[in-house]
Amino acid sequence: QKDGLAYSPERTCFVFSATTGAARDLERDLYLSPDLIKEMLDEISTNNAWTPEIAKIIFELLVPNDFKEQLKRRSNACWVLDNFTAAYPWELLQDSMTDVKPLCISAGMIRQLSMKDTAFRINTVTANTVLVVGDPFLDGFIPQLQGAQKEAEEVAKKLGNNNLKTTLSLNENAAAIIKKLFSRDYKIIHLAGHGVFNNAEPSRSGMVIGKNVFLTTAEIAQMSAVPEFVFVNCCYLGKTDAAAEAFYRSSYQLAASIGVQLIKNGVRAVIVAGWAVNDESALHFADCFYNAMLAGDNFGDAVKKARRYCYSKNNRNNTWGAYQCYGDPFYKFDMRQAATKTADDYVIAEEAEIDLDNLYSKMSMGAPTDNEIEDQLKFISGQVNKAGIRNAAITEKEAFIFAQLLQYNEALEKFYELMKMEKATFYVSTLENFCNTKAKKTVQEFKKGILKTSRALLQMNDHIKELNYLLYISPTAERYNLLGSTHKRRAYVSTAWPQKKKALADAAFNYQIAGNMAGVESKLYALINWYTIEGILVMLGERKWDQKIGTGLSQYSMPSLNEILRVLSENKKQIIAGKTVVYSYDAQIAIVNILLCENLLQYQKCTQKDFDELLMAYRKIWAKTGSKAKKWGEIEQLEIIIDTLSDTNNAKLVKLNRMLTVVKDSLEKML
Repeated sequence: QKDGLAYSPERTCFVFSATTGAARDLERDLYLSPDLIKEMLDEISTNNAWTPEIAKIIFELLVPNDFKEQLKRRSNACWVLDNFTAAYPWELLQDSMTDVKPLCISAGMIRQLSMKDTAFRINTVTANTVLVVGDPFLDGFIPQLQGAQKEAEEVAKKLGNNNLKTTLSLNENAAAIIKKLFSRDYKIIHLAGHGVFNNAEPSRSGMVIGKNVFLTTAEIAQMSAVPEFVFVNCCYLGKTDAAAEAFYRSSYQLAASIGVQLIKNGVRAVIVAGWAVNDESALHFADCFYNAMLAGDNFGDAVKKARRYCYSKNNRNNTWGAYQCYGDPFYKFDMRQAATKTADDYVIAEEAEIDLDNLYSKMSMGAPTDNEIEDQLKFISGQVNKAGIRNAAITEKEAFIFAQLLQYNEALEKFYELMKMEKATFYVSTLENFCNTKAKKTVQEFKKGILKTSRALLQMNDHIKELNYLLYISPTAERYNLLGSTHKRRAYVSTAWPQKKKALADAAFNYQIAGNMAGVESKLYALINWYTIEGILVMLGERKWDQKIGTGLSQYSMPSLNEILRVLSENKKQIIAGKTVVYSYDAQIAIVNILLCENLLQYQKCTQKDFDELLMAYRKIWAKTGSKAKKWGEIEQLEIIIDTLSDTNNAKLVKLNRMLTVVKDSLEKML
């Protein structure tokens, strides 16, 4: 049961989460009928004709209303899917039936897999070696595929002409294919032929290489070195009889099964066809994709170019949307070649807005360096000014990016510029971000010695007043969370204990209000912060568990320690069991923040091992995702706790502070 709604075979709950410009990510639940969706999937997987009506229906049914406007902006999207949702045709989403291209044609769309376990070993292939398998000899078992043969020949020729050591297996039997597969290590593998999905044993789904003989992901997993890139094109329209037809049923499940398993095996990027593709269009896609990758493009950009080229050549079929592309969008072929790219001048503002959205998304994934982001931002801004197309949306996005780079002066300049624009329209969340950025800048300048305590406190009080104005407009959980964070920062810049204690008490008060108001997606954030601050005040002898705090409207009851530990434990179990969304950085870091909170609340029995495990948990998340600003927020939380406990003489608290400092210093080195 979730949110009071009982699960049933008739309804399946999809949990959507999106990275936004707000302090926390957006999350929504969507309940759908699996049978209804399956009927559409079956129609798509057996009919190559492009039907905008079906695409529009998929968009309306599979995307929560809150997310539709974001997708309509045509920004690059990285879809983080689990084993179940990987079978769905996200590439076919289209928000209108007239005068609008499908979303994956207008913008990049790459899939990533949400999984708890990754490959236990990944041996890198250093040589630029390739294996291309095309139209295996089936001896009448099912028909041969001329399209697969032609594609294999073209791909092998193209890669071979680019100094890649290419091995071609064309019309060979199963024994010859297996011999070539295991005789050497390959960086790239391209497969073109018939495919089959085994409903009873999905792991045995794969490419038909003989009579009842299949090349599956299990064989690829047994290779001494896992390839970096695999292209599986096992769905062709070249089938000519009922026997062949049977191999194409549930073809979208075949694609999902292969794509998911290859990523689990450790392959960095995978392309796999989700349904029957047009032979000519398949060649267009493969040709453009490999041209782009060989020229130095990253995986995400190469896929986007290939889809657009395929669509421009023939938009009457849906081959451009058949390819499910999994992995790291920034993966590149290591060709030891320099590739230079130039961008066209902007014509309309929306082009720059999309590029800025894409840049912000890259930051959220933690892939490019700060210098790369700064260079791209400078280039885009220069092109905007050159074209004379600056508007509120562009300036707003520039402010968000500067804030994520921790360049608060530049971010605030953009925010102030935005506020002065006539007829500028923006969400109130932009004002929230504006206030939050100012508070972060105050702390940054206080730490550098630019601001003395008195001046820093005056600025913090001003920031709190501004947030209270926003609360007056509309009291939301997000604004109470921001107010709690700002009071917490006020505690950090305070030097006298009475001021520090008052600021912490105010922070706790606002976090507990946010926790009571918040929906499921942001409740845990508020609770963890509330419990952490209350725990610190209890440690220092200022409060007791189960105590009533405050008076009048500001009065509330402290929970018991056992109740807090129970709530934290239940949330941790839900995340580990996969019942809570774990796609966004905020959701992934939540379990680490739970561990930190538990260690603080039970500090008297915590050991160095507990804090070593806490540090490893941080590192594991940081290695996968998160912008610099998001990560710095975790360090700032540790700094505030360490600062608050720094004046105590309690031996156990001194030891706790020392272990926290080790964690903080280690994390700082990662940035």
